[in-house]
Formats: sequence, structure tokens, C-alpha cells
Amino acid sequence: VRLKDPKTYWSNHADGSTLPQEPNTTRYEDILRHSTFGGAPRGDCLWSYRFTEIMSAGAVPVLYSNAWDWLPPFSSGADRDRLVDWSKCALFVPPRMKNETVRVIRSLSEQDVCEMQRCALAFWDEFASTRAGWLRGLLRWVNSDPLIVNASEVAVDLAG
Repeated sequence: VRLKDPKTYWSNHADGSTLPQEPNTTRYEDILRHSTFGGAPRGDCLWSYRFTEIMSAGAVPVLYSNAWDWLPPFSSGADRDRLVDWSKCALFVPPRMKNETVRVIRSLSEQDVCEMQRCALAFWDEFASTRAGWLRGLLRWVNSDPLIVNASEVAVDLAG
């Protein structure tokens, strides 16, 4: 995973806007491919396709979320990291700290950022890039739930 240097890609303009400088394009896909982090707004529900879209580009999603108001894929309120350790794949910033995002990102070591990018891209490759991957992830998530596994063992014992 190659870290991108924001100084060569972004530039602040007199009007306060930030526009891509290199490569010479304003296409969202190109900007995302050249980003290390990407904002994943929650949207009007508890899920946003931007989350996996950012991962597909090898960038780390940044979510403004409290632990109780957004659940990443293959998570539950009781066990957020059963299938994926999301603290290694995404950056969760409490909404009250949104103005500290740049400081939080800059506090991460290059090694941590690279590991987060690898984890995000691995999640995309294994689970989110295809329907079969989503199904595989759901089945792994369900089959690793102790309550479901124990209930199925009891059902087998009753039938046997």
C-alpha cells in the first residue's frame, strides 16, 4: 500500500475551496483512488454505500459516529468486531470531535495508516466486492454467533 502525499494532490485556493491538482481531473473516482482517507457520511439511514466505495479504492473510511448509532457490516450491538476488527479498517470519530479529524489522522503513524488501508482493501476483496462475498460474510457472521450456534446444536440434539 502506497501512502499518498496530500501536499502533491490537494491545494487550497483563494476562494477557500480545495480542488485536485494532480492528476488533472475532478472525477470523484480519480480523487478517491488518490486518497488515503475518505469521508463516509451516514446518510439517511444506518448505512452508506460510500463506506465500501471508499474501501474499494484502498482508502480508509472516516465515519462520524458514536458506538451506538452506526454498525459496520457484519456487526451487532453486542459484538461489533466478531468478523472484522473495524478499529483496524476504519477511523471512527465521535461527532463531538469532528473538528479534530485532521489532528486525529495526523496522529496516526504511517505503519498504522498502511495497516488500516490493507485491512479496508482486504474487507473489500473478501466480502464487499461481490454478492457472493456479501453472502459469505453473512454466513460467517451468523455461524460465528454463539447464540445461533448453540441453538442449532440444541435443535440437532432434540432431533437426534
